[in-house]
Amino acid sequence: MMTLEEHAALISNVLNNLAEQGTVSELLTQISEDYAETTAALNAAQAENETLKAEVENLKENNMKLFLKVTQPIKDSEAEEPEGNEEVSFDELFDENGELK
Repeated sequence: MMTLEEHAALISNVLNNLAEQGTVSELLTQISEDYAETTAALNAAQAENETLKAEVENLKENNMKLFLKVTQPIKDSEAEEPEGNEEVSFDELFDENGELK
């Protein structure tokens, strides 16, 4: 692809050589080819952008589902509550190896 300066130079050459049809045709062909190349690159970038946007949305949705799954409170049926009103001492929470029972 041409830079903006190269593109402007070609247009300037077209304006300066209007009497020379062969030169003008060659310069206009270069401009046309660059336009086609730029348009193809733009279309490819836009397609990739849409793909990436869809991927990001999918990741956000999956992340939110995972976040909600991890942060859900424990249901009453799943919670292990000690039976009765007995109090448990600190020492009763650990076994002889110091690991949580």
